[in-house]
Amino acid sequence: MFREFVRQRAGRVRPARRHEGGARGAVRSGGVGTVIAKTRGRVRIVTLDRPESLNAFNAELFDDLADAFLDATVDDDVRVLVLTGAGRAFSAGADLTQMGDSTATPRHGFPGLLDAIVDFPKPFVLAINGVGVGIGATIAGLADLTFMADDARLRCPFSAL
Repeated sequence: MFREFVRQRAGRVRPARRHEGGARGAVRSGGVGTVIAKTRGRVRIVTLDRPESLNAFNAELFDDLADAFLDATVDDDVRVLVLTGAGRAFSAGADLTQMGDSTATPRHGFPGLLDAIVDFPKPFVLAINGVGVGIGATIAGLADLTFMADDARLRCPFSAL
């Protein structure tokens, strides 16, 4: 099952399907989740679910993804976490259109997400579909193993500064 998933995600980019017949993952914020988390066997598959913004990170996505890592950490039935993106991109980086808009204090924010990933005690696999920019590219350096679609690419625009 895991090999089939990796082959599908690491091969040609295919449109991501929404999880049918069930609720979104347990990771939610404000009633609208930005992450889909489901378990197949002992594999927790976490999908960034903001395809309309190319899975750009806003405050809610930082918190929801951190929660997904923390949930998988304490779930003894989960042996590995696979992270991918819905739609045609893994992540376009930070959502610059929403920066400074939120008045709510994030539960984890960017620092909390990094802590959750760095401290994650189980194998962390990335299945990159499409583009990964900024934080989307940075996460690749934090994964234990990364698979990329044939036409996927990573870009770090901040390195040109």
